[in-house]
Amino acid sequence: MKQETLTITANRSKHTTLGRLVVSAPHVGNSSVDMVVGRIGFPSVERTLHVGWTVLYETPDDGLIELRVVRIQFIAVGSLLGNQFVNEATVLVSQVSPHGGLVAGFTTEDASNAPFEPQELDRLRHSLEQTRQTVAQSADLTSAQIDFVTRKLEEMAQAASRLGRKDWLNLAVGTLTNVVVTAALSSDAARCLFQAVGSALSWLSAGTLKLLPCLTSVVSGEGDTPPTGDSAQPNAVFGDKNKFAESMRSKLDIGSAVIKLLNKLWRHKWLLK
Repeated sequence: MKQETLTITANRSKHTTLGRLVVSAPHVGNSSVDMVVGRIGFPSVERTLHVGWTVLYETPDDGLIELRVVRIQFIAVGSLLGNQFVNEATVLVSQVSPHGGLVAGFTTEDASNAPFEPQELDRLRHSLEQTRQTVAQSADLTSAQIDFVTRKLEEMAQAASRLGRKDWLNLAVGTLTNVVVTAALSSDAARCLFQAVGSALSWLSAGTLKLLPCLTSVVSGEGDTPPTGDSAQPNAVFGDKNKFAESMRSKLDIGSAVIKLLNKLWRHKWLLK
């Protein structure tokens, strides 16, 4: 597993090699650090972390990156005016999963790809928030996994304002599949996520409900055998807890599996009616 360590003091920023992230610390206290993690052209994530706490950030080239605060200490920093004492945070940066994020590259101009109406956008945001609450309460997830799922649902909500209906459903399929694999959700947690989405978005399209069982079988390795790949890596963060993650990575190539699934769904006209 690829790892690197960086140290950071208040009002300073550091760059990581993994994921090419910019890590900033507006404030470093005695027991916590306010951290901002971002990348040029990508949204930033702001969190207050104590020692041992983590934040996950997805990158297109190095996959899912975990940043874990491993130490906060009081150090002396020399200057022209003598030593000054500041708090310094040590952050362990690890590549949790080598899989990069999925980008929905489908564009269509037919009538079924019309933009969402304003009232539908409001309802969609409410439905995705309902999904987040259901998953957080019902699924056996770590705080870092819940945080990752929340951010992905927020990205789906934001994308609805700039995509047509069919393109948005394409993105939703890829995002949900990516969440399950990248964050190494257990099969029960994956099922909970898909059921929550299907229930919350049942008003959007009857085809959505038909989509979810097919998705569940793909990400769980049931039914059709997904393509295999040689990038299987044990997950140091979630692997011991969820053996599902190891078997998933050895059986599932995310991109080709999702494209295969989408082609099947469009061919049978399951997504939109």
